[in-house]
Formats: sequence, C-alpha cells, structure tokens
Amino acid sequence: NKKLEKIYSLYRDQQTQVQEWSGTLWSKIDTQLIIQGSREFENKLRKLRPEFENHKVYSKPFAKLTQEILGFKDSAPLIEKMRNDNVRDRHWQKLMKEIGLNIKLDFKTLTLEQVFQLHLESHEEKVNETIVEANGEAAIESKLTKIEQRWKIRSFELGKYKKGNEDR
Repeated sequence: NKKLEKIYSLYRDQQTQVQEWSGTLWSKIDTQLIIQGSREFENKLRKLRPEFENHKVYSKPFAKLTQEILGFKDSAPLIEKMRNDNVRDRHWQKLMKEIGLNIKLDFKTLTLEQVFQLHLESHEEKVNETIVEANGEAAIESKLTKIEQRWKIRSFELGKYKKGNEDR
C-alpha cells in the first residue's frame, strides 16, 4: 500500500534520526542541528497533511506520526535550554530533586537518550525556573570575577600611623 508506505517511511526516517541523536553524548550535542532536523520533519509532515489528515483509513496512523514528530519538535527547545553553558551540575541536581527523581547524573557519559528518559517536557515550568536561576547565578559570578580582577591590580600605599609618639 503506497499511501501507508508514505506514512511509515517518514515515521521510520524520523525514528532513525532520533535514535542517532539519542546516542550522542550530552556534551557533544548540537542543539541547532536537532532543532533544524525537527523542523524539516515537521515540514515533510505538513506536506502529507492534506492527503491523510481526514482520510477514513489513514487518519489514525497519520495522527500517530503527527504526535511523534511534533512531540519531538516540542522537546527540542528544552534540550537547547538545558544545554546552556550556565546550567551546571548543581542546577541539574536541584532540578532532579524538584521533579522527584533521585538520580545522580554523570555528565561524562550522559547521552541525549538518558535526558529523554527524564521526561523534562512534563516539567517545563521547573526547567524554565532552573534556566532563569542558572543565568542569574552566571551573571552574578561574572560580576564578582570582574570585581575580583579590579581589586587584584589595585595597590595601596601604607603610611606610618602615629598615635601620640607611638608608631602603629
């Protein structure tokens, strides 16, 4: 069946791509590539929509395909947010605690698949709060570093202090 093959082919391509991305180490993830790829799958889906969306036989498989593609596309911005350089180990641990997960993440071996298994899309508000906190802390750390650098180059002359006839 050629029509069903169109749906399955796009599903298979999307699943293969997600599987490929899933094996990527968290530290090596190219979020722009993922976002662009998810948009491309959405565009392919959009082209199929008129042919399948209201079809008696194919509307259910097409709805499943739509759910898969749009679900992944919606998770891409969360991946990008959490991939922010300001998000440190302490932010991840706090987020895990706040969403009720008692796991210790090893960022040397963490993969995108493991991040998917955390179902962060179900906790978008907490993720956003974590990002705001991480960015705020990074801004403070940056300001403190600048202050520290300024004070390091300052020199003060010390003069003798006398109280009465006594040097202090």
